[in-house]
Amino acid sequence: MLLYTPQQFNYQPSPRDRYLRALAEENAAREAYAAQLARERYNPYSIYNSYDDDDSDVYMSPAYSSRSPYLVDPYQRSARSRYLDEQREYLRLKEIEEARQAALEEKRRERERIAEARRRQYEHYLQQQRQAQEARERRSQSPFQSIFDFVPSRPIPATQPVQKVSDRAPSTSTSSDSLSQKSRPEPSLEAKEEAAIKIQSFVRTTFARRRALSSLASIRSQFESLCSSFTFPTTLEFEPDSVSPKLTYSSANAPVHAQEDSLMRLLSKLDTVESAGDKKIRAARKQLANEIEAALSVIDSKKEEMWTRQKTSSQTTVAELPSEDSSMQVEEAVPTESPSDASEVTVMEVDRIIPGSPSTIVPEAESSPQHLTNNTSSTSPDAPSSPEHLPLQTEGSSLPSPIVEDADDAALVENALFPSIDESAWSLDEEEPSTAATPSIYYDAVDETSGESESEVASQIKSQSHPDSEIENGFEML
Repeated sequence: MLLYTPQQFNYQPSPRDRYLRALAEENAAREAYAAQLARERYNPYSIYNSYDDDDSDVYMSPAYSSRSPYLVDPYQRSARSRYLDEQREYLRLKEIEEARQAALEEKRRERERIAEARRRQYEHYLQQQRQAQEARERRSQSPFQSIFDFVPSRPIPATQPVQKVSDRAPSTSTSSDSLSQKSRPEPSLEAKEEAAIKIQSFVRTTFARRRALSSLASIRSQFESLCSSFTFPTTLEFEPDSVSPKLTYSSANAPVHAQEDSLMRLLSKLDTVESAGDKKIRAARKQLANEIEAALSVIDSKKEEMWTRQKTSSQTTVAELPSEDSSMQVEEAVPTESPSDASEVTVMEVDRIIPGSPSTIVPEAESSPQHLTNNTSSTSPDAPSSPEHLPLQTEGSSLPSPIVEDADDAALVENALFPSIDESAWSLDEEEPSTAATPSIYYDAVDETSGESESEVASQIKSQSHPDSEIENGFEML
């Protein structure tokens, strides 16, 4: 233990003396505190807590303990820290809630301001509507008031309270107005009826005019839509035998037919619109009718132009055909049988008709008269004679008649020639061949210098014709 004894001869302590004195006092206090703790430890009735020792206590806090006012409980310190944390969290949440409530309050006030502004705007709108309605009522009441001296009463709104009749005397302006109204003379019944008739006629005329103008506007819109959507086809089909551009009813001509039909329907609708003496409606209707007719005339002109072009092209094609093909000479070799077994050839000129070109008839040669002879041929009985042995017929012409010198000779030759034709040669069934002999007709040129007369020629033809039995067999085959 350190003891300090100051010197007696020094009247003022030195700094070292003061330091040493303080250090000694502190050590003495520590020793006293340690002795007190030692006594409390060994005292059975003491409330000493080992956690409060300086060596083992880690919670240095000035808070008081529940056991002693001089000792600190660590559980109490943790509980207090939790409490403080909860208080701080509560304050934070409270601030957040206050901010949220303030924002909600601000929104509510904003909605109230907007609702108030809308209400004022709506009230202003209603006021304007009421003023406009009152102005219309005043304008509508003025003709009735001047004619019938009658003013219809206005209904009182339910929202407005009924005003009591004032006890005060009426103003001078009201009295003057009532006096002026009473001073006007009352119109007669005829004047009232005439005024009513005028009003009715005006209303009816106005409605009819509006209806007519609306119909004209609708027809014009339909006409414009038809013109804008129509496209004229590049090719059209016309009737071949028609002398005018008349279209056929085909798919190629369907757009033109539909356009013409639609325009004609618009003209029919236009005829139903009544002008009732209105010059404006009459002029509009006339103008629209002219436009529709102009559209129809344009379609007709295009059809006529296309029809003329097609007709001209077809005529040009026919004219370009060679002229030498219009007629053709056909030489047919006909065998003849004479005593000298010499065959002669008869030349026949036959027309060939070409479609689209006029037929040309070549006259027969007039060098020498031809005589008709009939010679039998030795053809096969199983098949008919070849086409070159039969008389040649062409379209539009008949069997060429032989040239004879006298009418009696012609009749004789005809009677001798046609009964000798065996019809059994023309079998209708190709599978069954004909058994009869097939006659043949020959056109032989007879020389004029020969000594045979017409009677001899006729007798020769009769002798060369087939017997009646062969003709009957031919009929049985038919």
